[in-house]
Parts: sequence; structure tokens; C-alpha cells
Amino acid sequence: MKIVPLAADSLGVRSMATYVECGQTRVLIDPGASLGESRFNLPPADEEWEALRRANDRISAYAAGADLVFVSHYHEDHFRYDPTIYLDKNVWAKDPKRMVGARQAGRAAVLWKGLQGRCRLDAAEGRRLETPDLVLTDYQLRSGETGITLVRRLVARHPGVPAVLITGDTAPDRLREAAESALPLLHKPVSAEALRALIAAMTQRKTPALAASGDAAR
Repeated sequence: MKIVPLAADSLGVRSMATYVECGQTRVLIDPGASLGESRFNLPPADEEWEALRRANDRISAYAAGADLVFVSHYHEDHFRYDPTIYLDKNVWAKDPKRMVGARQAGRAAVLWKGLQGRCRLDAAEGRRLETPDLVLTDYQLRSGETGITLVRRLVARHPGVPAVLITGDTAPDRLREAAESALPLLHKPVSAEALRALIAAMTQRKTPALAASGDAAR
């Protein structure tokens, strides 16, 4: 696990922005930073503005690599209105209509409206983050769905998760579609050794070593 404090009072700004990486899961927590408008009746010094610029640059840089953004509440040092921070990501944010003060509710309404259609936005309450280590699926599934479409849906919610197709199908068009998906493909019957080797390679984020016997093919 890697935990990276991106901005904090000890780094010159008001913030608790943090990046967490655990396996293939990359989470950006509270991507905001601000300065006190007046301390001891004095405005922020030039050095404080520079610290804020650096903090926002760090937050933006780590946001690019995150697949989930979490917003705990709506103080302006805990989130940003900038939609590029959240673009095409899973975003879990405090429910703007549940146990929130009037001023925070107003900010939340602006943020939620600005993010509609730009990300996968959900209320954070009651959610648990569970990320699969690997998707192992047959090519033929129920209701006409294929393993390829299943993988696409799962990868949309868990970017970067590795996946493997298994099939006993010999129809040329289906084998062609499986090959064009660029997913590793195991042909039934699958030996336990080939399956274990491929899973180990995929979960270590390595290019799988494919069996020369024909158990696996790309």
C-alpha cells in the first residue's frame, strides 16, 4: 500500500488531500486546498499563494492516475469545482441532502450539477470499495452476453483489472472475436498448471507466459 499526503496545513495550505494506492486500486481523497482569507488581520503572503499553487498542481497530477475520487464533505479545502479532477472517474461524494449544513449543501448542489454526465457520481454513504484481483470468465454466458462484454463492464468500474477468457467454442467467427478482444484466451479443457500460471502472471501485472502445448493462446 502507498499513501501520499498531497496537501496539508504542515505543507502550507488548508487541506487533507491524500492519494492511496493499494494493488490496482487508486483513490484520491478530498481533492481540495485553500488558504485562510485572513490570519491576524493579514491576507495570505506570496509564499502561501505559491504553496497553494503547488498543492493544486500535485492534486491535479495524482488525479490523472486515480480511478476513484472520494469527497468526504463540502468545505472548500476538501474538494474542487474543476470537473477535470473527476472526469470519467468513479466519484463517491457525501450525500448532499443528508446531514449537511446549509452552506455545504449549497456548494454540494453546484458540484453535483457540474459533474452530471462527466463521471460516475454516487453518494458515498454505505458504500464499500471492493476490487477484483482478476476476472476469469467463459466466453459464452447467459442471456446472449459474452465474456468480452462482461469484461468491458467490469473494467469500466475497475480500470486496469486483468481478465482471461475461457472457451470450448470452435466456431471461427467466435474465435476471431475472442482474438480481436486482445484478452488472454484459454481453450477447454484447461490444465490446472496452465490456469495457475496464467493467473499468477496476470495478478502480478506481467504479460502471461502462454503454454506451448496450446492450452492458452492470445
